[in-house]
Amino acid sequence: MEGIGRQDELNPSSEEEDLLSARYHLFGMRRMKESEMGPYNHSGKVLEILAEIGNVERKVILDTGAEINVIASHIVQLNGWKDRIRKNTEKYVGIGGKPTDVDGEITLSVQLTNRTVHETFVVIPVRHIVAILGTSFMLRHGVKISYRKNGPQVWWRPNQTGRHIEIRIEREFLVY
Repeated sequence: MEGIGRQDELNPSSEEEDLLSARYHLFGMRRMKESEMGPYNHSGKVLEILAEIGNVERKVILDTGAEINVIASHIVQLNGWKDRIRKNTEKYVGIGGKPTDVDGEITLSVQLTNRTVHETFVVIPVRHIVAILGTSFMLRHGVKISYRKNGPQVWWRPNQTGRHIEIRIEREFLVY
């Protein structure tokens, strides 16, 4: 998979990590330090789920190693949303701490389990993903992930209201 860094690139030293997090928002598939895991047991695995983003059904990545939501520039262009992109001057890094150019940000509807919420995505010129729902999405919507012997399970509480609803996992894969 394009864009996935080597193992030694995925775990910067704590000094590098502090420098990066002070200057950049992190996105992309990176392994979290044990102390960062909080409610999520990342264990190097990434989950792919089916979601409607902007009323278009796509497979998206649910990534506990990403602080933000990301959508690929080509998906924004393909769906005619380019005029909805807003300027974004924040700095971002991807795998291995490499600074990444952004095209801006866009707010789109996200529908899972027949519930719709609105999320802001950073628009990035990448080809190997459609979209990533990061920890900002997970925390805002009470996402729970459980890794069990019979496979992972994911639930969410849209806008932290009502009961948790299970989200169907399309695929689980290991990040190298």
